[in-house]
Amino acid sequence: MALRSQSYDSMLQTLSSSIFRRGIRLFLPTLISTFIVLLIVRTGWFQRGREVGEDGVTLAFFEHHVVTYDTWQEQAWDYFNFIRNYIDFTNWGEWYNLYDPHVWTIPLEYRASMVLFLNLICLSRARTAWRLALTVSFIIFCARWARFEVVLFLSGSLLAELDLITNTWGMPAHSQPSFLPVTTNPITPPLPVIAPISEKAPAAWSSSSSSPVHSGPLTFFHLSIFTLALYLLSYPDDFANVTPGYVLLSEYMPDAYRPSCPYRFWQSVGAVLALYAVCNCRPLRRPFQTPLAQYLGSISYAFYLVHGPVLHSVGLVLMRAIFKRAGRYNVVLEQVPDGLPEGFAEGTTEGLPEGWPMKVLVKMTDSGQLGNMGFVGCLFLGYVVLLTMSVWLADLFWRAVDIPVVKLARALENKVRKRD
Repeated sequence: MALRSQSYDSMLQTLSSSIFRRGIRLFLPTLISTFIVLLIVRTGWFQRGREVGEDGVTLAFFEHHVVTYDTWQEQAWDYFNFIRNYIDFTNWGEWYNLYDPHVWTIPLEYRASMVLFLNLICLSRARTAWRLALTVSFIIFCARWARFEVVLFLSGSLLAELDLITNTWGMPAHSQPSFLPVTTNPITPPLPVIAPISEKAPAAWSSSSSSPVHSGPLTFFHLSIFTLALYLLSYPDDFANVTPGYVLLSEYMPDAYRPSCPYRFWQSVGAVLALYAVCNCRPLRRPFQTPLAQYLGSISYAFYLVHGPVLHSVGLVLMRAIFKRAGRYNVVLEQVPDGLPEGFAEGTTEGLPEGWPMKVLVKMTDSGQLGNMGFVGCLFLGYVVLLTMSVWLADLFWRAVDIPVVKLARALENKVRKRD
């Protein structure tokens, strides 16, 4: 790798390329997906989902729908304000938006990427032991202030370098892939910076290659670490202090995590341990080297961007229809006044003028007759339908938007890059 081989010119080429393309790569697909949501909102496709979510029958955490304005101009101005705040990388807050609440993580990823790139440049000339020690110190510092996203990005770079030091993947030096996308140079091809990002796993990663000896005790150790990681990743988002098995853990974490998101500390630790175990244990690594896993990795970003709109436009409506068909809900038709004369209290029907217009209100109540197995069966059916739809739409978005955005970022870089 360029950093470990002290090929600083090559490393700077790679980092400058990554920094230039990072914002385009992260933000442009999200702006396109949320603009599609804007168009869907104006067609009214979210309206039925809003009604289902707000009718008082569905008792669960409910994501707010986009506010539908009276005119296109008002809606466009609201969307513009969303973009203005969304791409403000100087604000380290977590920007919750209504066009797609799930994309709040993207600005965090961008800022954490910049911190990672800065850390790599800052410590590029340090000796290995000092670089690792200072990176660990920086991780602890960021954890102290609850910057969980920076902790995860820096931990990933730390694990990547440890993998190369120990030759975890069993690859010769000349075939080690890069941690950051490389910038091709017609004269001197740059060396990789740290470790892999690739759409396709190199052949050297196959389980039959000459990776270091994985003894029985070592495999057991890594499987134990992975089990512990799953336990920590299951740390409850709420009420961990009274949840069996997590009461003690809830008492030990940096104070900065406690006010808003205490679960992020132990879940972050679990994520790092899980990545370490998977990278170092062949049985755990093998499922991620299958063609299916590689394909799902390719469409993962697109899936992340489309699943929210699918839930808002189809998900709530579909689940209500499935449960209604299965007999969970009783439907009650009730006649109520269509508006009230001045001076009448809400809910009052006595004394209304003769011939006052009435309307039929449809109320749904839980029948209590479905049973646990029927309830789970309905959930599974809805899950399969929505998962299939989300994967299909993710594939379309990946091909139509994600891949072209990657090519666009590369083309823009080549356009403005100074020729040697």
